[in-house]
Amino acid sequence: MQSIEEDNLFDIVDARVMKEAKRDSMVAFAVLAKRCLNLKGRKRPTMKDVAAVLEEIQKSEKASDAQEPNVEEVESVIKVPDQPWDLFSTSAWSAASGEPAGPSGSSSDKLPLFSHITQ
Repeated sequence: MQSIEEDNLFDIVDARVMKEAKRDSMVAFAVLAKRCLNLKGRKRPTMKDVAAVLEEIQKSEKASDAQEPNVEEVESVIKVPDQPWDLFSTSAWSAASGEPAGPSGSSSDKLPLFSHITQ
């Protein structure tokens, strides 16, 4: 993270990566990695956002050199949630319905964590 902040990213990148990857892609990847390491969970991107950014980087690597990835476009894919997450609940989604858990609490209050099937 310090290398990104001090603009020394390319000093720590392996020479083989420097030969194969585009600079903008490396910067976009480093920015994504930095966001993933945020100490505040609600400011970290979701796995869906991470996958979208990685797909965008991969597409830009495969595209022609005329279409370099735009770091701002890649960063815009990652969104910080509007509401803080409850870091202590087991789930913010209802396991039964696939919908967000209501104000009554998480789905773990209503459903067993594991269902045991004996034969």
